[in-house]
Amino acid sequence: MNHSIRSRRKVMTIKELAIKSGLAVSTIRYYERQGMIPQPERLSNNYRDYAPQMVNRLYLIQYLSGLGLSLAAIRDFLGKMAEQQLSKQELLMLIQAHQAKIKEQLASLLTIQERLNQLGEHDRLLDDFLAFDWASLSQEQGQRPVDDWIRTVLAGSLHQDIVELVCEQV
Repeated sequence: MNHSIRSRRKVMTIKELAIKSGLAVSTIRYYERQGMIPQPERLSNNYRDYAPQMVNRLYLIQYLSGLGLSLAAIRDFLGKMAEQQLSKQELLMLIQAHQAKIKEQLASLLTIQERLNQLGEHDRLLDDFLAFDWASLSQEQGQRPVDDWIRTVLAGSLHQDIVELVCEQV
């Protein structure tokens, strides 16, 4: 940056940027390390000197992060914006891809919620789960402990709806 231009504006340290953006200093440093914001110029005392537009950039990062975008996606988005290579069509494709991902996540979460609700409604199934000898099983067995538990449940005299619940989970 040209020193005459910098002398005409007030220096913004990382602490001041943190206050204006509402982010912790450590978060701003993290974003620097991750390439989300450019490395600021250093003053003679080695303090960081941030350009005023960094506040808006941090707001944008927070907004995109709040939409659930990964840091890698945000970094790519910001890079394309900086190079003026982000077309309306690309932005629309990014939005649609993210919407599809969120739909998948919601469907998965709803399935998990339903399974937990069903499990919680069956006292006998919970009793059998707790009575199963999990401590004797090793990690090397992978999915086998769950399969063993299901076989134990199926061999027992559980009500048919509980057996169906367990079987559909496999």
